[in-house]
Parts: sequence; C-alpha cells; structure tokens
Amino acid sequence: MLVAIFGLPGSGKTTFGKLLAHRLKGIHLNSDIVRSVLNLTSHYDPDSKDRVYEALFSEVRKQLERGKNVVVDATFHHRARRDQARELANQLEVPIFWIELRADEKEIRKRIALPRPDSEADFSVFQLIQAQMEPMEADHLILRSDLDSMDQMLDQATEYIGGNQTR
Repeated sequence: MLVAIFGLPGSGKTTFGKLLAHRLKGIHLNSDIVRSVLNLTSHYDPDSKDRVYEALFSEVRKQLERGKNVVVDATFHHRARRDQARELANQLEVPIFWIELRADEKEIRKRIALPRPDSEADFSVFQLIQAQMEPMEADHLILRSDLDSMDQMLDQATEYIGGNQTR
C-alpha cells in the first residue's frame, strides 16, 4: 500500500510519517531528504522540483515493487504531483491513501522557526507553497497536528487505512 502524507511546511508531515511507517511496518520516504541527497537544498524552482519528485517516485516504485508498505511525505501541493502518485499506485495495483496534515499558521510559524533535521523550509517557503496549494479533490483524511496528540493521529490514520482497504 502507498500512504501519501501531504500538507504545508511545518504541519508535521515528517514526524507523523516516520511514526506511521513504523506502525505499518513500512518504509518512510521524504521529499526533503531526497532534495538533500540530490544536493538541491534551497532549490525550489520547477526543474529542481521535477528532479526531486522524479527521484522520490522512483524510490517509491522500487519499494512498492519489493512488496513494502510505503509512507511518503511531501507537500503534494500541485494536483499534477498527486496525479503522479495515484498513477504509480494504479500501475502497481496497490491501494493509495491520502492523509493531509494541518496546523494553525501561528503554530507552524513557531515550528519552522526552530531547526528541523529534514527541512530547511522557512516561513517564506511556507507562504509560497500556501499560495500555490491546489485543493485536494480525492477522498482523504485530515489530521490536525496542533490539536491532536501523535497517538490520536496514528490511531485515526490506521483506522482510516484499515476501513478503506478496497481503494
């Protein structure tokens, strides 16, 4: 199965994604780590984004083909990126589950002011992605990382995934 976690920078995608992957006995993949491996840190131009997502989806494909559950986190703020993930899942005939993480802007501002090991996104990057965010049209779970505990979010996610295995 493929679980795609999306949302704005600072919403808690990576922290949640790592824990969810552990709970699902799966692999966690992250666009910021791929960006770093490709030496594209601080590069958010269209070509750099294309390279990051291409490498990310290549690794997702490889892990899914090995039979692993994959939890991938990225902003997925453009519909075209979400379509790529959906098409990959369809090609490999694995279910895909979408989980959106949200948090109040005040909380996000506090979070991204602190150093984070996997992301260099600052508030200006947050604002840029927020302005470009295209609405999600597919059925998905929305979690509030500023209101619920990590355990509550993990429980909601596993219930959502377990109750929707036919997708």
